Amino acid sequence: MDDLDCFVASDLPGGTQWPQARGSINFAAAVYDEFFDRIFRYCRFRLYSRELAEDVTSTVFLGLVKHVEKLQGRTRDEMLRWLYRAAGNQIASAIRSSRRRETILADAARQRQEAQRGDSPADWGALNQALFSLKKRDQEVVVLRYFEDLDAMQIAQIVGTSHTNVRSILARSREKLRGQLESSFGD
Repeated sequence: MDDLDCFVASDLPGGTQWPQARGSINFAAAVYDEFFDRIFRYCRFRLYSRELAEDVTSTVFLGLVKHVEKLQGRTRDEMLRWLYRAAGNQIASAIRSSRRRETILADAARQRQEAQRGDSPADWGALNQALFSLKKRDQEVVVLRYFEDLDAMQIAQIVGTSHTNVRSILARSREKLRGQLESSFGD
């Protein structure tokens, strides 16, 4: 059995634990291989900037390496929740930086202009601006639901609230987004 064979059980039902790796670096590498794309995509949708999303995703996985000893032995679902939580914290930190906030807004505006010129098949710029107008927590819930395809229970565990509150946030957010997008298109 090679070092990565021990991670094949990650998709077993019931949150089966990953067997211990032969060394923490192998565990971190397996987690990285399995979840990098999902965490990067989540960061990209929340930050609207590929470069900033790459920075934040890197920071999340560096944190994994730093804390790998206490993370080993967690289930696949627990590991994914930890990664989403860590990414959410890093995203919030990036947005708090006023210079980065300006970059995010500029990227959203640029995407809107590209969409208006017909450079984009969908009006991602308008969607980005509408998403960015939501509260941070609402943005996180919307992205986890509609871009990461997580259910209300999974989202509730990541953001630390009840699944009924997640459903309420989604309903309110859809209404806000609908109103903003309708006004953007004049419908």
